[in-house]
Amino acid sequence: MLYALEIIKKYNRDYVADTRNGFEDDPADTVWVKDYFIPKAVEYGCRTIYFIIDKNNSLADELKGQEEDSKDKLDSSIFMI
Repeated sequence: MLYALEIIKKYNRDYVADTRNGFEDDPADTVWVKDYFIPKAVEYGCRTIYFIIDKNNSLADELKGQEEDSKDKLDSSIFMI
């Protein structure tokens, strides 16, 4: 995700995360995303983060929680496939 921040900073782009093949539900990672990644992404020009997940993915609740936590900073969309 640090590489994603480099790309966001360089090109002022939004971010797409395809979580269908491996996305760990680690509480420390969730805190890092909320406290570091999202603020830096916004600072670098990101306005929307898109999450691609499977319909029956157990991470849907975590991602929706992140979406709720960051709604004052950026738009976040979850696409279930």
